[in-house]
Amino acid sequence: MARLYELSQAIIGAQCLDEVLPAIAEKVYVVFEAQACWILLPDDHQQMLVNAQAPPDARPLTRDEMSLVSWAFWHGSETGQSGQVSATRRSADQLSSKRAAFVPLRAAGRTIGVLAVADKRNNQPFSIAERTVLATLADQAAVALDRLYLLREAARAELLT
Repeated sequence: MARLYELSQAIIGAQCLDEVLPAIAEKVYVVFEAQACWILLPDDHQQMLVNAQAPPDARPLTRDEMSLVSWAFWHGSETGQSGQVSATRRSADQLSSKRAAFVPLRAAGRTIGVLAVADKRNNQPFSIAERTVLATLADQAAVALDRLYLLREAARAELLT
């Protein structure tokens, strides 16, 4: 709860992505004692690009990790969930549960990005409790990003009137 409150305070007054995204990445990186955290958003061609990372000199995502980012974005679902899944999803889950978690950023019924966390310092898979916390942080991030999008659209509409 304390970490969620801290994240809320860090992003509540932000007016642009350049303020919000690094704050989110840094908070998630610290909470999970990870080697890296990335926030990826789609470009105009729907290609996923790293828009923020913590630490600033974090390693680049691997090809397999980028595949998991794309999967999480297009399916709107975190990798690593249990249940009946396809063989592709199952092998993605096996990799993600060992090394990383990929959580879609969902707002207003659509996926707007992906939060990725990799290489926890204790080398343990993400527990159910940790995945719940990560999902909560991702939800908070998605709300902040959606708020910025709505502010940008309101400003654009005001210019047109």
